Amino acid sequence: MSWWEWVFSGIGVLGVSAFIEWLRRRSRSSEHAAGIDAKGAKVANSPVASGSGITQNIGDTHHHYPPRAHPVQGGVPRPLPNIVYAGPKEKLVFISNVAQDGIRKPRTLEEENKSVPAFILKFENRTLPDRSIGRAPNVIAKMRFKSEDRATERRIDYGVWLDSPGVSTTFGIGDTCELVLMTVINKEVLTFEDQRTEGHKFYSGYTYLDFVAVDGLPLVEVTLIDQQSQVTVKRSFKVWREGPNFCLTEIDSLPDKS
Repeated sequence: MSWWEWVFSGIGVLGVSAFIEWLRRRSRSSEHAAGIDAKGAKVANSPVASGSGITQNIGDTHHHYPPRAHPVQGGVPRPLPNIVYAGPKEKLVFISNVAQDGIRKPRTLEEENKSVPAFILKFENRTLPDRSIGRAPNVIAKMRFKSEDRATERRIDYGVWLDSPGVSTTFGIGDTCELVLMTVINKEVLTFEDQRTEGHKFYSGYTYLDFVAVDGLPLVEVTLIDQQSQVTVKRSFKVWREGPNFCLTEIDSLPDKS
């Protein structure tokens, strides 16, 4: 006869419920004792203490787990993108009335005849000799235009990426992407705000774009943000026109209001 058979034969059928209750009380008593014994102990490799910016209190001991510096995949830091400014460029662009097409390079002679001159800023996810770099799959561009007397300012939440079907673009390793800074339509200097955010619906042509006049606002701050890695790139410029041409010089930063 096993030990358990001997116990149950001893207590009888009527005593089973009482015996189970005794076991439950004993288990709760053991858990309570374990909680007291753990007070002030150091917890290592706890599955609860995972993730970023977590604070734990165990008894009277305070443990803080700072956020990781890099995204981690499989225990190895994920390579970050290296997005750098790669210079300006003037080119003709076609403004499609189809939201999915956006602003893009003309594909036909008819589109080329309907194109407008635009000033483009190029950015590159540049490779490095001393480390691996990663992709930037979801980069948005914010722009801030300002007058030299600091009195007038225009903010653009989502600048338009050339040949992109949405408000963001993807930088592969070594890729160059082009941001539409401004254009000239009917002698008026304009920039664009992309409205193709998630859930936004468009009922007629060109409603995916907001046309914003930036005449007299030569100071421009461009901020790129990769929404996955949170890598941020900020550059400031002074932009002006000389005849039919755009001119640009880099500046340290935009002046604040006096």
